[in-house]
Amino acid sequence: MKIGETIRKYRKQANLTQEQLADYLGVTAPAVNKWENGASLPDISLVAPIARVFGIHTDELLSYKETLTDEEIARIGEEFSKRLMEGDYEALFAWAMKQITDYPNCEKLQAMLLPGLDSFRGILGAEYPAQYDEAIEKAYLRLLGSQDPEMRRMAAYFLFYAYLNREAYDRAEEMLTYVSRWDTEHQKMQALLCVRKGEEAKAWEIYERMILDGYGTIDHAFMGIYSLAHTQGNREHCAFIIEKQEQIARTLEIGKYQEVCLRFLQSVEEKEKETALELLETMIEGLSDLDGFYQSRLYAHLASNAKSKENSGFTEFMFRRGLSKDEGLDFLKDDPRFCKIMGQEVQKG
Repeated sequence: MKIGETIRKYRKQANLTQEQLADYLGVTAPAVNKWENGASLPDISLVAPIARVFGIHTDELLSYKETLTDEEIARIGEEFSKRLMEGDYEALFAWAMKQITDYPNCEKLQAMLLPGLDSFRGILGAEYPAQYDEAIEKAYLRLLGSQDPEMRRMAAYFLFYAYLNREAYDRAEEMLTYVSRWDTEHQKMQALLCVRKGEEAKAWEIYERMILDGYGTIDHAFMGIYSLAHTQGNREHCAFIIEKQEQIARTLEIGKYQEVCLRFLQSVEEKEKETALELLETMIEGLSDLDGFYQSRLYAHLASNAKSKENSGFTEFMFRRGLSKDEGLDFLKDDPRFCKIMGQEVQKG
């Protein structure tokens, strides 16, 4: 990376316009524009002032090496581990920050070293660990401006806990914007922030919602594993997965429909007529109370959906409609019990 690109990068991270940077340095905005476009270079006398404006060392400003190879990063990682085992945090910190300073544009290197520096200062018994906070926070803030969303996420994660520990709750909440709301870490961070802020009712709700969301992920995984085992003809593992899925649905009080749906799938694939009909009746019954889990103590702080009862009839209708078109159920369709389940008249021979 050339010096003009480096200036542009740090200027944007500092939320400065070219005009503002020019005012700080006593030059014109077109001069800054020429630096950033590579048309000219700043005078040597301006290198230190530019670095001071950005809050970086001059060697960071003048270090043009864009990145390191994975092999080079791995070797630095090995050296970090070796120095870590020596137990001298002050020396470890000085060495690691020099690596970051020497290669300020190598985000992989920073992502490897910063969490270690952040985590081990307390474990190694660093004297006055707070004195390192400013340098580590500044490094994370630079990563927060990365083009890589994973780098931003990592930086936001560590900054969140740093701000939380300092009771800087507004700054901690700001870090949540860098983590997708669909990310489980977002939910964990938000719940913890609510606890610290005394918003206990909201924290209860988030934690209980995490249980439901977690079940959805687990259920999807069980379905996938069952499908793989079935394709491979591993009946024993299919039975094992079904049992576990039922146990978890029962433990988390999700409802009868969820408890038996995987076993119903197996009974259909095995053409076990009586079992399939029995389970189908249970599933139809469960459809009328899909949100019954709201009555569970596990979800006491979640507000039930008032419209879900109204929609249960539509859900049941669509479920039956799907059954009627499922060719895999052809072995059931002439049975009087199936016709009754479907709300059809039994055909008399």
